[in-house]
Amino acid sequence: MKFHLVTILIFVGSVARIQADLFASTENLQHVLLLERQMARVLDEVLKTMETKLDYLKTYLKEYYRLSYAISNMRSHDDYSEFIENPLHVFHMIKRLAIEWSGIRRMMLENEWNHAEDIIHSEENLMPHDEDLQGAALALIRLQYTYNLNASDMAQGRLLGINSVSRLTARDCLYLGKQAFNNGYYGHAIEWFEEAMSRAKLENNQTAPVEEITPFLDIAIKIHDDVLEGNHMKNFAYETLGHLVRDTGNTRRLRQNLSTEMKLRRTDTGNFDYENYAALCRGEKLQTPRDEVHLRCRYTSRGHPYLILQPVKVEEQSLDPYIVQFHDLMTSQEADTFQEVATPMLIRSRVQGQNNLEDEVSTVRTSKTAWLTSKDHPIVDRISRRVQYVTGLSTDVNNGHCETVQTSNYGVGGHYEPHYDYLYFGKTEEQRKFIPPNELEVGDRIATLMFYLTDVTRGGATVFPKVGASVWPSKGSAAFWYNLKKNGSENSLTLHGACPVLYGRKWVANYWIREKGQMLRRPCSLNQEE
Repeated sequence: MKFHLVTILIFVGSVARIQADLFASTENLQHVLLLERQMARVLDEVLKTMETKLDYLKTYLKEYYRLSYAISNMRSHDDYSEFIENPLHVFHMIKRLAIEWSGIRRMMLENEWNHAEDIIHSEENLMPHDEDLQGAALALIRLQYTYNLNASDMAQGRLLGINSVSRLTARDCLYLGKQAFNNGYYGHAIEWFEEAMSRAKLENNQTAPVEEITPFLDIAIKIHDDVLEGNHMKNFAYETLGHLVRDTGNTRRLRQNLSTEMKLRRTDTGNFDYENYAALCRGEKLQTPRDEVHLRCRYTSRGHPYLILQPVKVEEQSLDPYIVQFHDLMTSQEADTFQEVATPMLIRSRVQGQNNLEDEVSTVRTSKTAWLTSKDHPIVDRISRRVQYVTGLSTDVNNGHCETVQTSNYGVGGHYEPHYDYLYFGKTEEQRKFIPPNELEVGDRIATLMFYLTDVTRGGATVFPKVGASVWPSKGSAAFWYNLKKNGSENSLTLHGACPVLYGRKWVANYWIREKGQMLRRPCSLNQEE
């Protein structure tokens, strides 16, 4: 889902395109966590050293002021002879200036921050920047929208029953409101600005004063209502409360009363499946009993000798299109090995561009990927053969029957908006000119098999909004579906998306199987409906 970026520069100065990488992978975040832990140890040493310095300065000043008090009680403030005539006073004065001041000067010139600066410089690629913060904030908004989370609960560290020690300040809520507004989540922007107001009062304006928050709330309400009245944004997607907010007298109460009615309001008609996508991510049932009555769970050899003694567990999620989940197709150790091999090679995930078909970084997908071959580890060959046994399709990468295995790690709120896996259908003649001849030779992606390399505590399902099917992550299992019909045409019902990861880690490994080499394995059909 792409929300329109509204021109309201007073909110955050400017809206930067999210291109930073740290929030796109939980593996990156583990390294950031270790970096901060190291920095905390360094800061602890810095603090101890600074406290020692302060104690030294306090001791010096205490002795000086003790003697100064003695001077002030002398006969005349202008007559220091009595002080100077006392050799003990003189000795201490000279000692302080000759010895202690020299020590103070040397001590204060020492820079304890150098060690911390060295660490920061050596790990510059792990230090977050503004774009990372914006990406993390937008991930929270996306999670809030998808899973119907309450801003007050989130501010208090609660995520769908999981409690956290993390709390959000009024300043944090104000920032989230700005990001929500600038990305078209107008209803949520109002909610976050209201939460910021509540937090500011509880904090006695400590992190953000009410006077600073109020103008943002007023502007958000105005734009929100203008949009609903059709005065702005006629060709873009946005989220609202579904009702006008101005002149209600109590926006918070209205917000709570309408929380179940929040809709994604669109005037473009191409993306109505997003509401189904969000509902399926929340675990809502969209299939009717009539849809589910023919779905089965069973053991099968899939017609291959390898599987006779160890049949595969199949759970059908849909028959049209054919979507199944193979359980225990990979062992836990094999899944861990995939992650270990892929981790050093992770780069930011890219998607195919709209105009020239070149890959580009996009906010519709927040993850990092690595491309694995048998040269990287023998396990790739072993699993590829297993995929061939259960699908009946060739996974010969060398001859173009299958793409190199894509292994992905999702980050904060990691998701992939609803999309198709087939590549060439719907492309214009101009766009087809950019397709390399070798790509045309191997054909389109006839099928997809996606391994789940981890369990996910909350969220992270793969959902098919046009048919109401959901596949939930289970370590070692795999989702499988055909992107193309038997007659070679695209199956538009295979629109699917990866739900945001609300809590936990998500790793997947994708096998995209091409048309080449499948002629005798999946015979063509002349039936236009198949």
